[in-house]
Amino acid sequence: MPALDLVVVPSFAERLPITPGGILTRKLGEDERVKYVGFAIDAGEELSDHSATVPAMLVMLEGRATIKLGEVPYEAGPGFFCHMPPDLHHAVVAHEPTRFLLVLLRKGG
Repeated sequence: MPALDLVVVPSFAERLPITPGGILTRKLGEDERVKYVGFAIDAGEELSDHSATVPAMLVMLEGRATIKLGEVPYEAGPGFFCHMPPDLHHAVVAHEPTRFLLVLLRKGG
């Protein structure tokens, strides 16, 4: 996999439209070190409890959601950031139409 030198998303709203009752995930770029994934979640929708085998960072771009990290819930809005170690269970419940960026770090990333 070639190195990823540049990722540009001029508009998350255009790249990640919110659909009624829906959850959209879209890979925005990846290489052997990192993977960028955008999420668009309508109000009332949720990502159930899950974990990743690699470290991950989440940046809330817009909307409001409860993000559960381990057993601790956080009320998240635009500007919320978290770094999750591997295997940390987490979940997301959107209270408003919500967009966020997830960055998965791979070995050496």
